Amino acid sequence: MTNDQIRDQIRRFLTTTFPAAGVELTDETDLLEEWFVDSLGIVQTVMFLEQTFGIQLGRADIDAVNFRTVATLAALVEARLAG
Repeated sequence: MTNDQIRDQIRRFLTTTFPAAGVELTDETDLLEEWFVDSLGIVQTVMFLEQTFGIQLGRADIDAVNFRTVATLAALVEARLAG
């Protein structure tokens, strides 16, 4: 799976699950400041990533760096898929 495919799936999930009126979701949109409503959104996103990509995320993975943008989430998924 390519990074582009991963980003596409993450964007589709976020726009469907957490629609944000008036905000365009790009690879660099700040998810923590402009997109997520609350911490429940983070939990739902973790569950989506684990189920969709067959990865396991640890507590240390759930931070402001990894969850900043679609691009950083995709990089996290790609790293977990690589081993």
